[in-house]
Amino acid sequence: MERNELLNELSKIIGVPVEKITGQEQLGTTPGWDSFAQVEIMLVLEKKFQIKIDEKSMNEFITLDRILKIVA
Repeated sequence: MERNELLNELSKIIGVPVEKITGQEQLGTTPGWDSFAQVEIMLVLEKKFQIKIDEKSMNEFITLDRILKIVA
C-alpha cells in the first residue's frame, strides 16, 4: 500500500485537504471525523487495502499518525 494513496482516502473521509494533514487529526476533535467517519475509515482499510482490522487495532485508531503507523 502506498502512503499517499492512504492519505488521499483519509483526506476524502474526514474532509481535510491532503496538504493540510499534520497527522495530529483525531477522532472526535477534528471536524468531519466522527463515529460515522471512523466506520468509513475501517471499511476503506479492509476493502480497498485488504487490511484486517481487529478490535485492538480499531481502538488504537485515534489519530491519523496512529493509523499510518499501524497500517502503513
